[in-house]
Amino acid sequence: MQNHLVGWLPDCPGQKESAGKRPSGRTRHANPYVKTALVQAAHTTARTQTYLGEQYRRLSKRRGAKRAAVAVGHSILVIFYHMMTTDQPSHERGTSSSG
Repeated sequence: MQNHLVGWLPDCPGQKESAGKRPSGRTRHANPYVKTALVQAAHTTARTQTYLGEQYRRLSKRRGAKRAAVAVGHSILVIFYHMMTTDQPSHERGTSSSG
């Protein structure tokens, strides 16, 4: 079902590979308001000391700021999906919950 949500909001390029070849890495058209919100949230996380902030900085070195923002926006969407389906709060990756 997670792939269904991400497919409904195609803000990230597909990960399909066949015979060692990948189709175009362009993003498809989607709801412009949701895409804008996800990309703005991704740019905001770049200034934080979190897992998503580090992911943005790591990707922006190799791929550029815009592609990194789309990738982090996709990660934010997946985190949102898991929070809604499991009814649990999000936990920062790499930290233990036993404070």
